Amino acid sequence: AMIFCDGETIETGHLPSMFTVGETNVNMTLKDSVAEFERKHIRSVLSLTNGDKKEAAKHLGLGVSSLYRKVSELGLE
Repeated sequence: AMIFCDGETIETGHLPSMFTVGETNVNMTLKDSVAEFERKHIRSVLSLTNGDKKEAAKHLGLGVSSLYRKVSELGLE
């Protein structure tokens, strides 16, 4: 970050996106925020495993049936 920083202060824009937190929607309930995080994370893991739910479940620390239930609950089908 120091290399890409023009001034003396490192700001979030100088950091890779993996180290920054997205903007917070204060109108979103905690339950909705958790569901959105789960949706994004499960979608990402499924993508990395080429849709292999058994492998994705292993990476997520879930049983396969739990993953199927989450996929259904979160509308990822």
